[in-house]
Amino acid sequence: MFGSITTTLRPLKFALLVHPGDRRGLREAIELNTLLWGGQFNPIIPTYRRLPSGWHRTESIGTARDVFTGYLEAFDPDYVVPIGKVAEAPFPVGHRTVLSAKAVLGKFEKTGTVGYGLGIFDILRQFVEEELRFTRRDPLRIMLPEPYRQYPLFLASALGALSSGTALTLRRYWTEPLSASWQRCEGHSYAELFDRNTFFPRRLSCLFIKGVHGSNPGDRDCVFVMDADSTADIIDFWNLRAIGWNVIPAPVQFMDHADVCGLANGFIDENFFPLRHNRSLYNRTTILKSQSVTAEQVDQFIRFLDIQPKAGSEEPKIILQGWYPRIWDSWARRHDHAGVIHLEADTRSQDIPEGRTGLRLRTLDPKFMSRFGSSVKTAFANTIDLKFYGASELVAEVLPDGDETLARAIGALGLAEWRFSSSGMTYLSSHKDWSIHLDIPDAESVFVEWFRQRDWSVELSSAGRIAKQTCLALGGVWGLGILTDEGIVKLLGRMSDGRSVRKKAFLGEISRISKERRFPVEAERLVKVLTDKRMFRLGLEVQCPVCTQRSWYSLEDLGYRLQCMKCLERFDVPSHSPDDLAWSYRSFGPFSLSAYAQGAYSVLLTFYFFSRKLEGATTPIMSFNATKGQVQLEADLGLFFNQHRFGRTTTDLLFVECKSYGRFEQKDVDKLCRLGGEFPGAILVFATLREKLTSDEKRLLKRVANRGRKYSTRDPNHNPVLVLTGIELFGHERPPDCWEDSGGKFEEFSKRHRGYGGILELCDCTQQLHLDMDAYYEWLDARLERRLGRRR
Repeated sequence: MFGSITTTLRPLKFALLVHPGDRRGLREAIELNTLLWGGQFNPIIPTYRRLPSGWHRTESIGTARDVFTGYLEAFDPDYVVPIGKVAEAPFPVGHRTVLSAKAVLGKFEKTGTVGYGLGIFDILRQFVEEELRFTRRDPLRIMLPEPYRQYPLFLASALGALSSGTALTLRRYWTEPLSASWQRCEGHSYAELFDRNTFFPRRLSCLFIKGVHGSNPGDRDCVFVMDADSTADIIDFWNLRAIGWNVIPAPVQFMDHADVCGLANGFIDENFFPLRHNRSLYNRTTILKSQSVTAEQVDQFIRFLDIQPKAGSEEPKIILQGWYPRIWDSWARRHDHAGVIHLEADTRSQDIPEGRTGLRLRTLDPKFMSRFGSSVKTAFANTIDLKFYGASELVAEVLPDGDETLARAIGALGLAEWRFSSSGMTYLSSHKDWSIHLDIPDAESVFVEWFRQRDWSVELSSAGRIAKQTCLALGGVWGLGILTDEGIVKLLGRMSDGRSVRKKAFLGEISRISKERRFPVEAERLVKVLTDKRMFRLGLEVQCPVCTQRSWYSLEDLGYRLQCMKCLERFDVPSHSPDDLAWSYRSFGPFSLSAYAQGAYSVLLTFYFFSRKLEGATTPIMSFNATKGQVQLEADLGLFFNQHRFGRTTTDLLFVECKSYGRFEQKDVDKLCRLGGEFPGAILVFATLREKLTSDEKRLLKRVANRGRKYSTRDPNHNPVLVLTGIELFGHERPPDCWEDSGGKFEEFSKRHRGYGGILELCDCTQQLHLDMDAYYEWLDARLERRLGRRR
């Protein structure tokens, strides 16, 4: 086994919780974020007890608790910091650590060093040394603001905010090294500071960080029409920037001012250009309406802009959007292009030597990090991504969301330094050039520990042990590709329970299989692969002269004197009559078990589908039994699945019910639904080696799929359904290419759907193809129409 380990340096991520009506608390949150490295990307989460009647009203808004937990899920902070009126209130934050604002600030006012993270003074030292030591062709302008008087919260959110002590330190010690000017900003004057070469406190605190977006970055260019006096709009404006959008604020209080209109027009013109891969499509700026302004005010602002078309083009430069991106909704987040940006200050990759079981690496450190005192608890974060190639063992490529005790499953030294979340495995470091020790994580150990944290005890079933051993016998997930040939799987089924096949018949069967492959190979070569993997073994069939029964002997067992397998008498091999000896082949080890190796082939093909065909990182557990008190559950396969699609990385929990060539029954559906009830949000996968489901199976699975189509985080029964058949499992390519090879409705469907945006869309596609269901949007429209009909 060999692979690679990638370490990514990023700042600590804090989520600041503020009551939406607490203006002082909001100011404190902005000040704290201005001091912290990467503070611009720390969200300010509103803590409503009950959502206001006008709050971003959509169909799937949910409750105030849903919105709060949705924000936490989206931003996935390392620490949660309640501020102001909610400083002492309890919140459901899961495994995250709650800190006070005082603990994060530490002794900053005295020493310039924060208690958690890295402070602005450390950044400025590096900035002066790197950027200001030489005369630049395009000189930088450093602006430090005087105390705001008019719309102070809005200006603080746009430019950053300094406490009186911080401002005094900057004025005394940093004005000259930075060649900074102190300027009073009132109202619309913020607009003249938004050019690329002007740095103000909010921008200074985000130096040495780059954000990693997915595709379509233009979807994040936005002019936000807002109320400069509304705390709700200011929080929304801050969070748009925190997810990585490129946002220009346009308060209605001075939307008719020339500076504001000029800033917006220049921004719109700059971001209007044809896309690189399709010159007929254009990048446009979104004009986004806040919740506190009216549509009429947005129309009035657009009239003030008086946007002129580009010469030679009739394409519109802007897009109007009347709803705020649903950052808190896991399903709507992608459709609203509201995925949170990935922060990266530096990255390093290194190989994992073959055969290595323990790993030791050094932390990747910020270059501006200075010597810290004992008051610093955690300074920065290193996210660690493991990739394995040719692994013969079942390793954990995905570490799920859990508390620090998961560190035991990876053999790490220390627990408090580790964090496991949907963003992956993170080491929280307090020191420069520190050693990180861990073992290559075992998939089963990680799953068992994850279940244990939820008070479940788990062990592999007998079928799970067989599936695990079969996978190991084939050399791990990379060796499972041999099972994607259905002819070989069916041959194994026919040769189970010790059935042997004469050499001529066996080679004829292999020849037929090799010719029917998409890429034919020589029969001898295929036989060599199958025997090298010890799926089949060559031996002799010899007739016993006592009981006249034939028995099969492997080459290892052959000798001149044999013992009959039937009557146990010993006899001499008929060396004088070699024609009585018949060369034959027999399946071996777990491949000789009946019922398609106790269902192992369908389980392993499903695992292979997610790991290799979808090219996702996986952490599997084969067929298992889970117990919690009097409740007992089971599944044929459990899987943590992490797929990187279009710049987005999501981790999903999958439970799978597998069939070889049998049919799904009510008990199978009930078994998986019970698991889904215990683990809301888990994806329920029904996988079979058959290419088609019966009408009874379709009716059975449709009921579960319809319940799972409630793509809303507020629905406790939300369990999307994915259906896989032999078309996907035996296909040579991933969807939609495997559908194109199947012809008929599958080929037609693949022409309309040349890709999919993630596993939820894959669920929708397979439901249409295998269950004859309408597309999700058609289903949703019909559902809404029925509701409207009942109301009428």
